[in-house]
Amino acid sequence: MGWLGVSWLVLLVISMFVCVAMHEFGHALSARRFGVGTKDIILSPVGGMARLERLPDKPVHEFFVALAGPVVNIVIAIVLGLWLYIYAPGSINIYKLLGGGIGGVLPNLNSLLSLLFWLNVMLFTFNLLPAFPMDGGRIFRSLLSIKYGQVAATRIATIVAQILAVVFLLIAFFYRDIIIGVMGIFVILVARHEYKMVKVENILKNHKAGDIARSFFTEISLNDPISRPFDLVNKGLEKNFLVFNEANEICGTLDENDVINAMKNKNENNLVSEFYKKEFVTINAENTLRAAYTKMMESNYNILPVIEQGQIVGVIDVGNLSSFIQIQSKVQ
Repeated sequence: MGWLGVSWLVLLVISMFVCVAMHEFGHALSARRFGVGTKDIILSPVGGMARLERLPDKPVHEFFVALAGPVVNIVIAIVLGLWLYIYAPGSINIYKLLGGGIGGVLPNLNSLLSLLFWLNVMLFTFNLLPAFPMDGGRIFRSLLSIKYGQVAATRIATIVAQILAVVFLLIAFFYRDIIIGVMGIFVILVARHEYKMVKVENILKNHKAGDIARSFFTEISLNDPISRPFDLVNKGLEKNFLVFNEANEICGTLDENDVINAMKNKNENNLVSEFYKKEFVTINAENTLRAAYTKMMESNYNILPVIEQGQIVGVIDVGNLSSFIQIQSKVQ
């Protein structure tokens, strides 16, 4: 293969990544339209993923967000198909194009556009399969959510995805196709993860911070020795603390790692004021647990003071939030 063939192959790979990226940007831009941000877009040789900050609130919003990616691919395919139909009608025949394998394809513009045409047709078709993580699974779930609610709809969509995954595994077994087998296992794992994630999301958005706030918590003073919170951590009573100044005003937080690191360095008689974090954020008792979870994850806080009418009525930390989610997940 000469330099022309190598250059053509590199251009083909780059063009494929561009098509996958445009698919994911379709999701991201559609999500933004409905007030949902995108954490990042991950591209790989086997596809891409736009990681949204959260699920859209309404089923119809999720429908359009999920559909946006495949729509991008079919639009690209239509544009390429029209070009090839008008200017190179014979080159669109996939059997003729790949009769000798990818190495036998002539490195020219028409063959490049033809391969990109079929890539986008494949992406459109494959992504409409009604199984997670494909877009078709999310479209299917969004339609079911209108009648059954998001959790029940996800459960049904998960079952369908697992059935489809079993079909993939059977095909892989009979035809000895490792790729399809891996795809089947991947669909099973992702479908289960999706169901768990939706249950957690449902819990977070349907409960308030005040519902799980611990009203009994130890107030740690700046002038307390670090051995005081360590004693509480050591006994398993509390792991994260609010720190107060001489005027009994909250001025920061102290978490388990801060305390343990101080004790490792034999600083048990040193004051809390040397080890506490001055930054902290509060959460209103009427805010959802989703808001509390977001603040914890984005700002890396292990404890939040819960405020009601300007007064601290309790705390939420990663421990009791995690326990609440686990218990609620089991009873749903």
